[in-house]
Amino acid sequence: MAGVNALVGLQRALPRTNSLGAYLTASGIITFATVIKFPLDALAGELLPPYITYYPALVLAALCGGPRIGFLTGAATLLLAWYIWLPEPYSFAVSGTRTPLTIGIYAISAALLAWVIGLARLVLDQVVANEAERSLSARESVHRIKNLIAVVQALAVKIAREVSTPEEYRQVLAKRLEALGAAQNVLIREDWSDADLRQVIESALAPFLPNPSLVLRPGPDIVAPARHVNGLCLALYELSTNAMKYGALSDGDGSVVLSWRYEDDDCVLEWREARKDAKPADHSGFGSMLIKTALSNAPDTHVAYEFTQREVTAVFRWPAPKA
Repeated sequence: MAGVNALVGLQRALPRTNSLGAYLTASGIITFATVIKFPLDALAGELLPPYITYYPALVLAALCGGPRIGFLTGAATLLLAWYIWLPEPYSFAVSGTRTPLTIGIYAISAALLAWVIGLARLVLDQVVANEAERSLSARESVHRIKNLIAVVQALAVKIAREVSTPEEYRQVLAKRLEALGAAQNVLIREDWSDADLRQVIESALAPFLPNPSLVLRPGPDIVAPARHVNGLCLALYELSTNAMKYGALSDGDGSVVLSWRYEDDDCVLEWREARKDAKPADHSGFGSMLIKTALSNAPDTHVAYEFTQREVTAVFRWPAPKA
């Protein structure tokens, strides 16, 4: 774990590959490697090989910016070495020891070095991205388990108030738990294709239906893109869980209306919850993040999530062709 944390720290300290910052950093490295060569020659009392500072510069530049910047650094340092330090300095003339072999040896070695170090940087980026995804998945799993336990507890208490015999309690609770299990299958499924929006909604809300406080107002047939299905399921489940724990679905003293419609070639899905002085939920934590990022911040999408002690509103909007 310490090794992974070290890699994450290193990656965060470096500029983003192929970014303006990476190009500026590479330029600074090349400049420093060029300037430092002169005092090194003076200290050594002789003209040192011109690439003694350029090889380290190439390694650092490729590590900062990736293969492309590594190759550009190799080309820049090759031209500088050829122009400044080889025989007949400050000239691009090809004569005497200025042969293609001179430039070829460095060109080949610099290209290999830029490729290897640049690939190492790409691998570092991928390792850090995988670690971030793993951490997010772990947090999501823990949050989902907590929600699941809270929903089971709330269902058990709510059903106990609505039934009159132990056998009826067992049957109703079994049906709700079966629906809850089906909803969990939807939430963890990652290979969905485009799906009917109504099917997505009913699958995600199955544990909470039927409920007179939760009203679905169906709109037109709309396709939910595959990339949004899982996020929408998580967001709707999160909203329903909060309503079950804190709001309109906890004691029936409130209402939730879920509706969808077409508007300017977009699908607009609205969750509107009205409640009476409910206990406020934690709207700054991971659950709130799941709702706000339900559409993955994709282009032309928008999520508006607002809450007060008496009202919760969530509006999801994305481009949607008609089914």
